[in-house]
Amino acid sequence: MNMITSVFLLYATEEESFWLLVSVVERLLPDYYNKKVVGAIVDQNVFEILLKENLPDLHRHLAKLGVLKMVTMSWFLTLFLSIVPFSSAIHFVDCFFYEGTKFLFQTAIEILRSNEVALLSVSDDGEAMQLLNE
Repeated sequence: MNMITSVFLLYATEEESFWLLVSVVERLLPDYYNKKVVGAIVDQNVFEILLKENLPDLHRHLAKLGVLKMVTMSWFLTLFLSIVPFSSAIHFVDCFFYEGTKFLFQTAIEILRSNEVALLSVSDDGEAMQLLNE
């Protein structure tokens, strides 16, 4: 949440940032930021189905390596702010507020699609994690 909040604080007052964060936590991503992160786990399972339908070869390969859920958990919890350039952060937040969780799924699919060839060539989870967190 700190990454999301820091972007809010750059463009809004403290009070506006607080209410934006409340909106994310209570309305847009319910159950994402509690002890069990149930909402994020549910969305990861949905994403896995989407990946299997859209990029089946990559899904099989990432499942074999066991990295998909590790990477997507970070992406979803930070709205991709942990991997995008700082100059793009506000655009990601803006798209998220407009599209909701659909944005998370679409962005993750496109990140994987754009790295598909490289990901299919990696042979261990460390290489895949490094590639996806660049």
